[in-house]
Amino acid sequence: MEVKSSSAEGDSETLTIRVELSLFSESAAMRAAHRLTDRFCVTFQPAQNGLMVCFSPRGEKPGMSSLEGEFGNLLLDEELRERIARETEGERALIMAHALSRQPLIASPSTGNA
Repeated sequence: MEVKSSSAEGDSETLTIRVELSLFSESAAMRAAHRLTDRFCVTFQPAQNGLMVCFSPRGEKPGMSSLEGEFGNLLLDEELRERIARETEGERALIMAHALSRQPLIASPSTGNA
């Protein structure tokens, strides 16, 4: 992830961050950016092997200097969520199947009357 350009036009300040798609998924980049839409307008542009994410503040200028770090943290969080979801897909499906069925997950040994 790198800051490609930071510019100020009139009263509007923008920050563009290039996300390397070999490291992070497009989905993770979009989810991370979406988590900042309460303070920023976000646009996306495709780039060679990457995705350009442009941030413009909404209303009063929030701290643009900390935006790159905050976006990086959110991007990492979203990427890890996706990886963990892929790695635990089988276990989650098994738990859901068990929760939706009325059968025990593991058959209990018969107690027999002796």
